[in-house]
Amino acid sequence: MAKFDVLHFHSYNPVLGFAAKQIGKKLVYTEHGNFGIGRKKKLNDIIVAWMQKQFLNKRIDAITFNSEFTKCESIHRFGLSRTKKEVIYNGVPLNLSSTTSAHQFRKSEKEYLIVAIGRLAQVKRFDRLISAISTIPNSNFRLIIMGTGPEEMPLKNLVRDLKITDKVNFVGQGNSLQLIQESNLCVIPSQGEALGLVAIEAYQQGKQVLVFEDGGGVTEIVKPLEPFSVLKNERELGELISTMIPDPTLETETKLNARKTYAAQFSMQMMSSKIKNIYLSI
Repeated sequence: MAKFDVLHFHSYNPVLGFAAKQIGKKLVYTEHGNFGIGRKKKLNDIIVAWMQKQFLNKRIDAITFNSEFTKCESIHRFGLSRTKKEVIYNGVPLNLSSTTSAHQFRKSEKEYLIVAIGRLAQVKRFDRLISAISTIPNSNFRLIIMGTGPEEMPLKNLVRDLKITDKVNFVGQGNSLQLIQESNLCVIPSQGEALGLVAIEAYQQGKQVLVFEDGGGVTEIVKPLEPFSVLKNERELGELISTMIPDPTLETETKLNARKTYAAQFSMQMMSSKIKNIYLSI
């Protein structure tokens, strides 16, 4: 215990929280935004949340958050009025590329490929994306949804009911980077996403990302670079995509390079440097 000066928590555990009180070291806590939004709370969840609130307010020396959304939600839940707070966005390795051969997902060069990646859960709201693309009259596009989860069958049923089974493919788990590289567009329809690393990964490949206004941390990533990519509802989403499909030349090299440059600020090196500064400040 004497060989370190700072203990950094990335989740709350009541036993570890109690033990941490006894060692007399500086404590840092990172809140990653796993608030269980949309999930029904049980009695145990309420008790643990109360214990966590006491721990964060009375023992932690500094708290970091992976987005402004996570920070605001944490303050709402836990108070944190006397605790040092800072937003440090998660880092992503630079120069990511896939070694898989091209066209693993794309059927032809002319096909406009839309991708959505994530756990198939209600909070991810893939149903809104599916509803949006069902209104697009253009036939030369396809949506690939990568991920698994409890909403898989309801989403497949929705695709069937909307009669767009030829336009939507569910591919389960897979090489998300390869899928992004082959795509024309990445859509993240989530509500209250803590951060959304997929958006950063898509920007690293120069791809446009569309989100909703209430997307949380992922909207924070997208809005400063391309505010027109932040939509209010399914109607706006469908209308914007329908204008993009017939004219791929809208994606210029200038736009692609601007996204790649923007993504570089979310590096592992930048994140680690900011965390180190937190350690030194306490």
